[in-house]
Amino acid sequence: MQRLVIITGASRGIGATIALETNRKFKKGTLFLLLARDEVKLEEVKNKLTSESAENKIINLKLDFSVNYQKTELMHMIKSSLNSTDLKEIKEAYIFYNHGTLKLGSIESVAENLNEDFQINVFSVWTLTSVLSDILPLEQVPTQFHINISSLLASLVQKNYSVYNTTRSSRATFFRCLAAEHPNLRVLNYQPGPVYTDMQKQIYENNEAHLSSSYRELYEQGKLVYPEETVRRLWEILDKNEFENAATIDYYDSV
Repeated sequence: MQRLVIITGASRGIGATIALETNRKFKKGTLFLLLARDEVKLEEVKNKLTSESAENKIINLKLDFSVNYQKTELMHMIKSSLNSTDLKEIKEAYIFYNHGTLKLGSIESVAENLNEDFQINVFSVWTLTSVLSDILPLEQVPTQFHINISSLLASLVQKNYSVYNTTRSSRATFFRCLAAEHPNLRVLNYQPGPVYTDMQKQIYENNEAHLSSSYRELYEQGKLVYPEETVRRLWEILDKNEFENAATIDYYDSV
């Protein structure tokens, strides 16, 4: 196995679609490490991948990013999942940081349990990235892409999205810092557009989301972006590999 693909939040939505589309793209020689807290759905994704004609190795790791793992603990969990021989053969890596949560409500109403929101959406990414820098040193794995699945709301402010706005903007800033400190990494903040996922359904059904009439119309008429569309667009950007390091690119941007 010469290629490693790590996907967080891989049990559903965009994360599961990244796994499926990438498995079809790289038909052999790829080691997948799929991370999520829902072990049952994660196994379903693995079964879909292994049922296809690709000759790749799929490893699942149940990981709850609401837990404040210490770096040494998280490193042990990941290293224990990966074969040391496989790791020595890896020459390129694609890491998709896709996990995250959504909390809607006024600033006052969402003030409880903010530590968990920041742990899942920001701190866990920081710890994971630090662990992977030790497991995948650049001198051993010279080609590395670190892709943050971001959101338009990382740069735009919307009423009742204070937690989501703040954690997403913090996360995007972290990846810009990562690129500044490690310029040989390829880093991308990718905004997938309004994608049909469980999160979009949660937004649509929440009265506090303050959705525009145009968004509701798009949702109801089936005109949002499908997961397969945004993942294929993401791979077009990665394959072209001409983006400025740590750039923020939206699904609708022409690149």
